[in-house]
Amino acid sequence: MIYLENIIRGKNRLRKILVRSGFVKVQESVYVYPFKCVDEVDRILDHSGISHYVLIMESKVIRNEELLIKKFVDSKVLSPCDLK
Repeated sequence: MIYLENIIRGKNRLRKILVRSGFVKVQESVYVYPFKCVDEVDRILDHSGISHYVLIMESKVIRNEELLIKKFVDSKVLSPCDLK
């Protein structure tokens, strides 16, 4: 039971770090960020002990991405200059 509790705590910490860093939640446990960040997320996962439970993907195409872009601009993760 302690092992499971540690995993849950690690996932909760990861979620907080992602949101604080400007990631946007698009589905339950699915977060996106507009810039490459695999190395940074890997470092966080290395310290959290949950790397075996997290999938990381890089996407080149997101259909209907306008809503995400608006969220990133509104939160100042992206600036209008980044969109050109």
